[in-house]
Amino acid sequence: MAQESFDNYPIHITPLSPAHMGTGQAYDPTNYVIEEDALYTFDPHQVVRVIPESERNRLLATLSRKPDDRMLSEVQAFFHGNRERLIPVASQVIPVASGVTALHRARVGRTANAQADGRRVINALEIERTAYTPGNWAPVLPGSGIKGAMRTALLEDQRRAHHPRARWRSDNKSAKQMQQDLFGYEIRSLSKDPMRLIRIADAFCVSADATPTTSIRFAVNRARHEKKTGTATRAKDLKQLLECVQPGYRVFSGSIAIQLTDGVDSRHEGLPGVRWNLQQIAAACNAFYRPRLQQEIRDLNNRGLLNSDWRQMIGQLDDPGMQRKLDDNQAFLLRVGRHCGAESVTLDQVRSIRIMKGGRGKDSWEPSPRTWWLATDEEQDQRHLIPFGWLLVELDDAPDEALRDAIAHFVDDYSQWFDRVHRHQLELAGTLEQDIVRMEQQRQEREQAEKQDAERQARQAAMSPEELTIDELRTWFDEDKARNIKEPGGRLNDRLQRLKRESEAWSPEYKRLLAELAEPIFVYLKWGSKKKKADNKAWVEQLKKR
Repeated sequence: MAQESFDNYPIHITPLSPAHMGTGQAYDPTNYVIEEDALYTFDPHQVVRVIPESERNRLLATLSRKPDDRMLSEVQAFFHGNRERLIPVASQVIPVASGVTALHRARVGRTANAQADGRRVINALEIERTAYTPGNWAPVLPGSGIKGAMRTALLEDQRRAHHPRARWRSDNKSAKQMQQDLFGYEIRSLSKDPMRLIRIADAFCVSADATPTTSIRFAVNRARHEKKTGTATRAKDLKQLLECVQPGYRVFSGSIAIQLTDGVDSRHEGLPGVRWNLQQIAAACNAFYRPRLQQEIRDLNNRGLLNSDWRQMIGQLDDPGMQRKLDDNQAFLLRVGRHCGAESVTLDQVRSIRIMKGGRGKDSWEPSPRTWWLATDEEQDQRHLIPFGWLLVELDDAPDEALRDAIAHFVDDYSQWFDRVHRHQLELAGTLEQDIVRMEQQRQEREQAEKQDAERQARQAAMSPEELTIDELRTWFDEDKARNIKEPGGRLNDRLQRLKRESEAWSPEYKRLLAELAEPIFVYLKWGSKKKKADNKAWVEQLKKR
């Protein structure tokens, strides 16, 4: 069997706009806290180490109840209330948009308005997290998502070249048939899918500076059409909380591998005549995504929704140097992840968007969507929104300094943010360390007391009734001395007075033991009142003689 061989090409990836490539995981208020403009994630196991036992017991008591809205909101409030203990042990710190902080502050530990049936709705406050590397929590751009974006562009390239007038229906069966027709293979023979010859590695974060590579933002839904008044409408005030990869020049590095087909074995005999080299892939992506980016910028700008600073930054793609790279297919555009928009994930003349109108049988199919999902820092924002998911992929090693500077100018300067967050963690860590030392001392003291109590109980189990009485009296004496309690009419004196009668039937051995304890007790109590002093001394002497 012939050995597979590949041509490998390194690529440099620049997120041009916020991108969210999720994995189904989320931050929830049991593994993060928000303080001012920073989200701190922590390992739940840290709770045992940094939260006092009384607080942990309170949490356990809450968790033991029925998991209803009230219980869940109390759990949220617990972690938020203990945030000063959890911030110093955070494993990640992520910038948070001011609007997200305000929403969190207003909702954490509370329930939303009751529904019509009287049920309260919990404010889950889950934040969908982008894909990341478990070892260092750095974001990653999954190769499967990058390859999927390339696949769409290559399908459109085939459609335009060979099937410009073809039509396919907008259902799953027809979509599969369309791919088979365009790429010349059958779904049941995936080994003959020409995309199998292209392998895209996950792109890992290579940012070396202190700029955060992700942030927490709103994804908001905005209508594409204007009201008669001329103001852009909102679409039902829909919103989501997303962790997004931030714009940053060449902050990700990956690779493309294209399998060489010369001399391949019989497993690939059925492969169609659809082959691409790297330049052809780049050309197809540019042909598909460049006009879509330009159209989206125009449409958003016409609606007055587009962030003007971002528009100025993205305009750097029109710089002659970058234009040459794009025209020569030494760089190409892609759109990946959540909220890419229907135009970027479907083919021209095949696109049919399901418009949900509510109610059975009321939905319709239209050639374009009616809304955008856009990134923003403020929930009600209407003028500073940014589209999701735009990437620039560069094939050559020479960086574009103009674009680098433009993105650096657009991205917030987080140096002061880092200093402030780090200082805040250190301040809280000092207090926390003292608390942990104190909690450890208390734990050791508690364990020592429990050990002594267990030893005392074991010792008492082997004692006679007389020895138990003497042992209890000795314990009382030690406790009163430790607290400097001297009460002539208190429990010590009262017990000794009763023992004058009870000890008459004791053996001489136990009477001597009682005398050895009673005498220092009476001395500590100054022998009691003047009237009792002589009687107490006489009784002790009598015990000694027996």
